[in-house]
Amino acid sequence: MSKLTNKFDLPSSIFSAIDNISKQYTRGESDLSVSQLIDSPRIRLLKQHHAKDIEEDVSELIYSILGTSVHNLIENSDKKSITEKRLYADCEGWKLSGQLDRLLINDETIEDYKVTSAWSYVFPKEAWELQQNVYAWLCRQNKIKISKIQIIGIFRDWQKSKANDSDNYPKLPIQVMPLRLWSNKEQDEYVKDRIRLHQEAQYRFDNENFTPLCSDTDRWKDKEKFAVMIKGKKRAIKLHDEVEDAQDHAKNLSLTTKGVSIEKRPSIARRCKDYCNVKQFCDQAKKEGYV
Repeated sequence: MSKLTNKFDLPSSIFSAIDNISKQYTRGESDLSVSQLIDSPRIRLLKQHHAKDIEEDVSELIYSILGTSVHNLIENSDKKSITEKRLYADCEGWKLSGQLDRLLINDETIEDYKVTSAWSYVFPKEAWELQQNVYAWLCRQNKIKISKIQIIGIFRDWQKSKANDSDNYPKLPIQVMPLRLWSNKEQDEYVKDRIRLHQEAQYRFDNENFTPLCSDTDRWKDKEKFAVMIKGKKRAIKLHDEVEDAQDHAKNLSLTTKGVSIEKRPSIARRCKDYCNVKQFCDQAKKEGYV
């Protein structure tokens, strides 16, 4: 378990609440949780190896209070469904576990409650579909039929003005977000592939002192962009994936506008930069200057 710090001297009640949340979590008697399965083997191994050395500040975990509060309210008020249920299943010699927020047996539905940004509605997270389909796989291994998976998004930064002005922005601060339910074959292949990936990483870590690198997806690394700029304006006129497209755009724009230029925006691994609590132990992050 990581060490919790309070560098900004936040109220002791907040510190205690987050400390209690951290201590309550367990993946049960399993080799992997669903969250670990869909995540980077490198991050899991570094967390495993440096568990006693990792520090997290309470200021970075504030939103966990909101998430836990929602889950507790649902668990204590909903008597028509199964809530906070942890399921287990074996695959490739390892035991996988996952805790479902809400399972509606009669409706054959898995619901997961996310306290998140409204922009997660505009740009849904790929990890949500992965997570919920592995939960569906777990249900199937436990003889529970699932025909629908969905996120209940509760948007902590929702603004009514943006809801009125944009067609893509959520119209309400809470939204049901249906996800694609994969075929049984897709689920089986994905879970097996991910288990094998983690098993190989664990073997090489234990026997060869080798830790596989994180992928760009693991690191939330975006692609470099080429911004068409006009002198005196802070925001780009348009961002292009290819420099040739930016050059064509700038050339055409220059026919009618002065001060046109192209600015290269380097790719950034956002997780390495701001959200990884093991980057201080990671030579991949150090090599790219994130430590």
